[in-house]
Amino acid sequence: MRRALLMTLAAVVCSVAHVQAGPITYSLSTTASGTLGASSFTNASVAMTLTGDTANVTPGPGPFSSYLVNPGSGTISIIGLPTATLTGSIEAITGTNSGQSFVLISQLDNPAGTSQTTILGQLLFAGYDLSSSLGPVSGTGGSSAPDPLAIFFTTAGDLNFTSPSFFAGTTTFTAVTATPEPSTLVFLCTGLVAVVARRRFRLSTLRVARD
Repeated sequence: MRRALLMTLAAVVCSVAHVQAGPITYSLSTTASGTLGASSFTNASVAMTLTGDTANVTPGPGPFSSYLVNPGSGTISIIGLPTATLTGSIEAITGTNSGQSFVLISQLDNPAGTSQTTILGQLLFAGYDLSSSLGPVSGTGGSSAPDPLAIFFTTAGDLNFTSPSFFAGTTTFTAVTATPEPSTLVFLCTGLVAVVARRRFRLSTLRVARD
């Protein structure tokens, strides 16, 4: 009975290690100025999160086919103001353009996602896959400011940034998965397989001794 349980557990862990899909939360934080609904903020700490699933990471559509995208739900927290939920369609985006690699959290301008407006973004090393935990990593970043037409929809009213523009500020990016990293799962899988093998060896040894 115990051996069967160990074998089942090993199979489950090893299959999870193979799939490697699950919830992930991306966070970008910076200091910014702008308006949220009827309230204004100046040089305030701004933190934005997007929660998605690594199973939904795909190449982007149309002009963004060389990028990776992951849709999800997001919130925006500004010091001194209530946390607001973003009500537009948003996604995390990573890729390289004109030799510069980046990660963005953007609002889609159309349902197909062939046009988007950056809410917050940061320059980042090339190759991040939107599926792994990362950071915190600080670097050059900001918002789409100053652009009065860059309006982001939230439960607290429209959000608009007046500073900093994308290359004029400092941001911090973090990605956190809710499942163990692949290396951890492989270690657990290997350990469980070893336990099962050792138990089989001990049982075989006992049978030989009894015979």
